[in-house]
Amino acid sequence: MNNKIAGFKTDLSATGTLGQIAAASPANLVDTLSVMFMHGQMPADMRAQILTAIGGLGTAQQVRVATYLVITSSQYKVCTKTWAKP
Repeated sequence: MNNKIAGFKTDLSATGTLGQIAAASPANLVDTLSVMFMHGQMPADMRAQILTAIGGLGTAQQVRVATYLVITSSQYKVCTKTWAKP
């Protein structure tokens, strides 16, 4: 997967793949985003904060908010720079 925002294309709806994962388990959604965008290296405190932020939201909103929080985080920017190909 290309982790550059310009190349980011995915279905953020409740019926898309991420929506189905979120419907089954918000924790699995956050873990999936960790693998997609942070090579599975999301810090535990960031994971917990995202889970708190998306708790109580509808499925589609969980997907959008969690994705936004990951791709706008300073940790994502560090991961992108650390593992970017020259």
